[in-house]
Amino acid sequence: MEANGIITRMDDGAKFIQWGNQEIAIECFLSNPAICEEQKAKVRKAIEPKPMPLAPISAPRYRIFYLVEGKERQSAWLYDESNARKGLAMMQAKYGKKNAVIYVD
Repeated sequence: MEANGIITRMDDGAKFIQWGNQEIAIECFLSNPAICEEQKAKVRKAIEPKPMPLAPISAPRYRIFYLVEGKERQSAWLYDESNARKGLAMMQAKYGKKNAVIYVD
């Protein structure tokens, strides 16, 4: 006889597997010495939790912070490092080398 892979979960959290024409609790199925290891391995694989997908990795964003008359200002978000470097050079030329920096998020 072979387990058909249908796993039923009850409201109380108990799990059952279809074995022929009867349902058997997973714990009883895995502890039964009469069932071969291949069948037990299939059931273990079916009930093991699936790994959580990872969050997508986003590209870095750049922003230029600069001082104008002692007040901090900032540029819009830039998504290209070369554009951020050009913007930094412009702000440093306009407001001074020490008054502009690139922020990477």
